[in-house]
Amino acid sequence: MKKGLLFLAAGLFLLASCSKFEEGPGFTLRSKKARLSGDWKLKEITVNGSNTYNGEPLMSDQYVLKLGIEKDGKYTMSETYTDPANAMYNDSETGTWDWKEDSLVLKSSDGSEEPLHVLRLSNSEFWIDETDGTEKWVYKFEQE
Repeated sequence: MKKGLLFLAAGLFLLASCSKFEEGPGFTLRSKKARLSGDWKLKEITVNGSNTYNGEPLMSDQYVLKLGIEKDGKYTMSETYTDPANAMYNDSETGTWDWKEDSLVLKSSDGSEEPLHVLRLSNSEFWIDETDGTEKWVYKFEQE
């Protein structure tokens, strides 16, 4: 009887740790919150699998987007863009975050709320996507 309960408990633990995200990972011992917490930097954007849009690259060294996720439910996001004339533009926002099924919901300090569909969440990668008509945009972040 004790062995049966032990196997049942182990099975339930393994099922609870399996990923619900389309792109994985398939199995992890860390919670979604633990994997998401940290500093992330946008590394790649694709549209329908391509890193160009209308013949132009989607990412450049002149654009930097960083996202800091805290375990206590707070986040910071900063964007920096340097235009061809070397003028620099900065923007930042702060707020809180929470999970709603497989979506990360960012609530900025100005009251706006943005659900982000998560495709992949590992210790080192975090992917979100959005569909606009027939275009599927994927934003890939890497742990800094």
